[in-house]
Amino acid sequence: MNIENRNYTEKEASPLLGVSVKTLQLWRHQRRGPNYLKLGRRVFYYGPDLLAYIDRCRIVHGGN
Repeated sequence: MNIENRNYTEKEASPLLGVSVKTLQLWRHQRRGPNYLKLGRRVFYYGPDLLAYIDRCRIVHGGN
């Protein structure tokens, strides 16, 4: 996945995570999901934070 070191809007971040903008809004309200930055009323997601969240969601099966 090619996510740059920049800030993404909700609209840009939602397809990267495979969820809707409404889901991102719900996650923020529930204090879950990726870290975000709020400037006034605008919300941004930093690229490395999106990658870190995706990595935290990864399920690794151990053994053979």
